[in-house]
Amino acid sequence: MNAQVEAGAVIPLPPVTMSSAGTWCTDGVGFRRFGKFETDLAVDFAVPNRAALTTRVLELCVVDPESLLPPRHFTELSIGQRIECLLLLAVGGWEKALSLVFECQGCGEDLELDLTVKELAEAQREADHIETVGLDLEGRRIEFRKPTGRDQEVWAGTVFRDELDAAERMVSSLAITPEFPSTLGRTSIREIERIFEDADPLVNFSCRVRCGECDRLNDYRVDLMETALAMLSRMQTQLIHAIHRMATHYHWSEADVLAVPEWRRQQYLQLIGATKK
Repeated sequence: MNAQVEAGAVIPLPPVTMSSAGTWCTDGVGFRRFGKFETDLAVDFAVPNRAALTTRVLELCVVDPESLLPPRHFTELSIGQRIECLLLLAVGGWEKALSLVFECQGCGEDLELDLTVKELAEAQREADHIETVGLDLEGRRIEFRKPTGRDQEVWAGTVFRDELDAAERMVSSLAITPEFPSTLGRTSIREIERIFEDADPLVNFSCRVRCGECDRLNDYRVDLMETALAMLSRMQTQLIHAIHRMATHYHWSEADVLAVPEWRRQQYLQLIGATKK
């Protein structure tokens, strides 16, 4: 797959900074664009395990000719780091903007907010230096590690009794303090969730947008992971539509269409569009 990526088409990976290990070198490593190759058609965006889906897409699109990344690299990243990578892949570059559209909670006017991946990454860089978080619980200082993609995948495959059971078991799996209490109240759970949010701001991302019509200041929560996955799913759909148009017009097979370099595919599609006018 790497040999098929055109020169200059690789999006550099974000630096991975850990307080105990410094910054991992990712020079020469990056992402190729999704929605260009046959393997991209095999991704099922409807699967319930969204963490496993995220891992698959990132591993599918990474370009690492020198094998610099460690095994299961994307699984071991924090959730915020994985979201940053997913957004970078979905948007297509550090300077490209993620366009978010909201409805004003006052007058109903459409509100637009454009955020570049570079802007979002600034918050993530600060969070990368935080490996553990803690709080005082029942008279003791309890420390937790930040959840990773591996944790997400395990939780997605676990059956919980209810929401509280899920929260307690997830939190317990992240505790690094010995003899962590097995039962927690909802108040403690909410406080622990709050410190995790502060340590990984892209996970439960929030933004504030002022309406130009009524001057109301609106607060919104955005699921950035699902936003990025939806964008990538649309890219897959666009590839399917392109294959359909070219197969219908030229009577080529799917394999024939995909054998044509992506830049030439676009030229063929332009010609098809011109002949139908």
